Amino acid sequence: MTGQSTARFVGYRLVGACALGVFLAAATGPAVAKGFVMGFDVVGSKATYATAVNNAGAVTGYYRDGNFVPHGFVLTPGGKIKTFDANKSASTQPASINGRGTIAGTYYDGDTGVAHGFVRSRKGTFERFDPAGSRKTVAAGINDDGTVTGWYVDAEAVEIGYIRKLDGSTTSFKVPKAESTMPVAINRGGAVTGGWLDSDGEQRGFVRASDGTLTTFKVSGGLATLPQSINETGTVGGFYIDGSFAEHGFLFYPDGTIEKFDVPGATSTQINGVSASGALAGTFVFEAMGRAMFRTPGGKLRRFDGPQAIATQATGINDKDAIAGYYATSDSIHGFIRTP
Repeated sequence: MTGQSTARFVGYRLVGACALGVFLAAATGPAVAKGFVMGFDVVGSKATYATAVNNAGAVTGYYRDGNFVPHGFVLTPGGKIKTFDANKSASTQPASINGRGTIAGTYYDGDTGVAHGFVRSRKGTFERFDPAGSRKTVAAGINDDGTVTGWYVDAEAVEIGYIRKLDGSTTSFKVPKAESTMPVAINRGGAVTGGWLDSDGEQRGFVRASDGTLTTFKVSGGLATLPQSINETGTVGGFYIDGSFAEHGFLFYPDGTIEKFDVPGATSTQINGVSASGALAGTFVFEAMGRAMFRTPGGKLRRFDGPQAIATQATGINDKDAIAGYYATSDSIHGFIRTP
């Protein structure tokens, strides 16, 4: 099912702390980001979640209807929202959108309850897929070539990574000795990042180069290392969980070095997106409130919130430093796109 919905928008330009009306920060808090944050909802939705933004400024994600069932949407650069569902879907959850407007995600069959991967073209054509031997398929990322990555669960309940090319040919892979392998993102060159679980139950990170070479890593002091994004240079952004179960950001560079990163004064920091230039988008908790952050390639740290937000989550960034995500107000959850 594909339809078109009139969107409801609210936006404001960030020009200083007073423009936010909240969080007149302590000296340790990052400065307010300049730019424009536009909040939006699919009309009739109970909650709207933006999950990704492409370089043209198109945003994808999902919304929950009056019965809290998830449905897909795409917000075009011109401001129109198109809603969609996979055939017979009980839950449609887009995860990623490439430069051509092709969307990859996961849907649950309304008859069987089984999860399948899907690709939706910019014109609205759907293609369902499952790697051979899959009992459940999750699609997590798509690049501009139309190559999709994610993972599937086999007959032995093991998560196995896959890379599916535009022609449908699929390569499965596992990190050696891994209990599970779960890719989450793919860059333009075909490099993939994600997490894997070792025999001791510790989650670590990996990068799989386009030629199949696997590099594994963990952040020192972390109980779990959780990659979230990989940019065109091969830099991975994510977060790790320490022994006190606090979250901290990290960057894993192609030369193998790891940069730990925390927003000053924050009790939790996540990096959820890295642009081609090295700009970061993520979320942090300051004074018990979730806020979105942006770090420039030069290292300047800025914060921003959705309109009247009580919590803001940044989920992705494009190569023009536009950031997508969602935020909570006192009565609902709304999508947003922030432009510089």
